[in-house]
Amino acid sequence: MKIKYTTYPDGIHDLVFTEKVKDLGLPEPFVGEVKLNCRMDKSSSQIVLTCDAAYSADFICDRCTENFISDLNTNFILVKVFDPEFADSEDNAIEYLPSDAIVIDLDPDLTEILKLSLPMKRLCSDDCKGLCSGCGVNLNSEKCKCSDESVDPVWNELLKIKDKLNN
Repeated sequence: MKIKYTTYPDGIHDLVFTEKVKDLGLPEPFVGEVKLNCRMDKSSSQIVLTCDAAYSADFICDRCTENFISDLNTNFILVKVFDPEFADSEDNAIEYLPSDAIVIDLDPDLTEILKLSLPMKRLCSDDCKGLCSGCGVNLNSEKCKCSDESVDPVWNELLKIKDKLNN
C-alpha cells in the first residue's frame, strides 16, 4: 500500500486501500484481506495519516479449543515530517521523509501494527463456557455428564468449614 503523496495538494484527503494478507507478507493467523481507510492531512512541513484497519484472523479459542474467524479493527496515526532535524530521531511516532522521496510505503508500519493488535486472549465468544475439566466435553455444545459429587479430597477440610459456616 503506497501513497504517491506528491500528486496531492496540501489539505485533507481520504484514501482507501484493500490488499490480501499474503501480499502484505502477514503470517497466520491472518486471513483474507486488509481494508485500510486513511485520512491524509498534508501540509508543507508534514503529513499526518490517521488510519483505520479492518482485518480477519483465524484463531483457536483459548477456552473451548474450537477454530473461529474473528473480524478485528485497529486504528493508528503515522506522522511523516520533511524537516531533516528528525532524520536521526528515536521517536517512533515521527518519521523523517527525505526531500527526494515521492512515495510513502505503508506496508512495514501496517504489518507491525496489525501483528501488535492481535488479541492476547482469543475467545470464540465472550460467554464461551470452555471445556469440562473432568471429561473434556465442550460445554458450549454438550452438557457435561460428570458427577458433581466427585470432589478432590484435598478440599474436604474446607468443605467441613463451609458446612459449619452455613449452619
